Amino acid sequence: CPQARVYTASWCLNMHQGHARLLSAFRLRRSAAPHACIPRGTRSLSVLRTEARKETHPNVQVTSQALGSTMAASGKLKLLCLHGYLQNSEVFKSRIGSMRKGMKSRLEFEFVQAPYEAQALGSAAEEQGVEQGGRSWWQWTDVGPEGRPSRAAHYTGWEAALDVLVAAIKEHRPDGILGFSQGATATALLLACLPKVDLGDVPHPKFAIMVAGFLPRDPSYARILTSARPAVRSLFVYGTNDALVPPERTQQLIDTFEPSCVNTYVHGGAHLVPTCSGEFKQALVAFLDAQTRTTGDTAAAAAAGKAAGVALGPDKVLAEEQPQEVQVVAA
Repeated sequence: CPQARVYTASWCLNMHQGHARLLSAFRLRRSAAPHACIPRGTRSLSVLRTEARKETHPNVQVTSQALGSTMAASGKLKLLCLHGYLQNSEVFKSRIGSMRKGMKSRLEFEFVQAPYEAQALGSAAEEQGVEQGGRSWWQWTDVGPEGRPSRAAHYTGWEAALDVLVAAIKEHRPDGILGFSQGATATALLLACLPKVDLGDVPHPKFAIMVAGFLPRDPSYARILTSARPAVRSLFVYGTNDALVPPERTQQLIDTFEPSCVNTYVHGGAHLVPTCSGEFKQALVAFLDAQTRTTGDTAAAAAAGKAAGVALGPDKVLAEEQPQEVQVVAA
């Protein structure tokens, strides 16, 4: 049956009023004998589709850039991930395995590493259960009255971290940012600084997810946030039993953001990223779905978010405690 199936693919890039728009079509034609077998050696439909894409004009491969959209080619939202203090990109990748698995159909994860080697030594690292290779988003000139880096009040080195993050944004073109602990605070600082950064044709991140973040103890770093009042749609996640970053410290960070952009999810755990299941997964889905809705769907998104256990607005919702994936990192 040599004419069992014929597959053709056509692609075109249409320009209209300065905006690129990709129109794609895939046609499947069957012969008069639709149930006939396919001869040995005939390539599968998926293979032919892949080959058709490879033969597409080079401009088609950067359609998301031409449209001003940063969504991954797979249709997933791309997330740039910032690890916590004493972690590194590989450690954080393993720590959020539950989220990567649970959100694999919606998110594409990219990881970036902090520029500084963590300053905690000996017993401090042992208490956190962290091996060598931990990193930090900034340094400090003191270790606080108790000799703990998390109590330091004089930071230094944010400029180098900002350079690393801006380079990562230009490289990966993320839709959003995910940060944990010190990485969450670095995310907030990044959002505060980005309006003054020239990204060229790279769109700014549209949203952020900050887990167990805190307002910097250094007054000069705190002023970066209080003066900028970031207006990026953000989901703040924190635990009522977090001893390293108590809820009031996270609330101080939340208060520096534009209230209309603040969304919160409160769990009953400690200093960790909750396991991506149950209400927390529903909250993430509701928040992420809201990022792709039009303005006319905002009210419906808010209702769906509250039903899922997340306040898509300035309100806070206390979620029932779910099984937790423990993160051992200093604030």
